[in-house]
Amino acid sequence: MFIRSRRNLAGWFMLSMGSILIVFAGVRYYLTAIERLRNLDFLLYKKAQVVAATVQYERQQVNLSNVPYLGDLPLPPNSDVVYARWYSQQGQLEQFFGVASIVPLKDESEFQTLTLEAGLFDSQPVLVRQITLPVQYRGNQIGYLQIAIPLTQMQHDLEQDLLLSLVCILVALIVVAATG
Repeated sequence: MFIRSRRNLAGWFMLSMGSILIVFAGVRYYLTAIERLRNLDFLLYKKAQVVAATVQYERQQVNLSNVPYLGDLPLPPNSDVVYARWYSQQGQLEQFFGVASIVPLKDESEFQTLTLEAGLFDSQPVLVRQITLPVQYRGNQIGYLQIAIPLTQMQHDLEQDLLLSLVCILVALIVVAATG
């Protein structure tokens, strides 16, 4: 009778510790994913600001010749930008690098996660993070800049993090079972 009670107590102990570990690992993974996405958004916003700052506006005309990705300059080395697009004040696509848009432009600055279809860059669909940034000159809006970068590295890092978490939970459960 004592052995059965001890096994039941050890089983409940293992179940409760396992549940706590799984909840803790899930919350940690979620917070890590949110933080990495926030950092990626900050990087994307800074890239978009740098590109937008090079747009020249002369005599009611937008000059994109010196704009990275959109102008005559060669592409920056080790660039991870999937596409860059310039839209007019009315939201019409005027110039682009990479993939042309088939989705109409929204009149707001926001981050979006989109899926690019297979065959454009790889054999599988690619997730990208995109920002649409309104560009202003002396208080007047002169157009919109849209830039996207791939999420493949972040996905890979999160998959590695998840695998490590699962291995650690498994090892911890084995230790709890042996202790119980």
